[in-house]
Amino acid sequence: MSMNSIILNPENVTDSEVLTYEKRISVRALVFDDQNRIALMNLTKRGYYKLPGGGMEPGEDEESSLRRECLEELGRRIEISRKFAKVVEYI
Repeated sequence: MSMNSIILNPENVTDSEVLTYEKRISVRALVFDDQNRIALMNLTKRGYYKLPGGGMEPGEDEESSLRRECLEELGRRIEISRKFAKVVEYI
C-alpha cells in the first residue's frame, strides 16, 4: 500500500539541525469508540492534543507496539483495521 508523505515541522527545524537529533520511530492510532468519536491524548502541560501511541520498543513490530501503547494510554485493547501513515519523530 502506498502512502502519501507529509512533513510536519512546526518548529521550522532546518535540514542541518535534523542531523543533530535522534530519530525515533513511533506508532499512532485513530481509535474510534462505538459512537465514532476519536480518542485524543491531552498534553495539558505542553498545550496540545495527540493521537494515542508512542515510540517502539526494541524488538517490537508496529502492530505489537501500537497495541501496547493503546492499552497503556487508553486502558483498552484495540483492533487494527489498516495502516495509513508512518510517523518519524526527531527528539
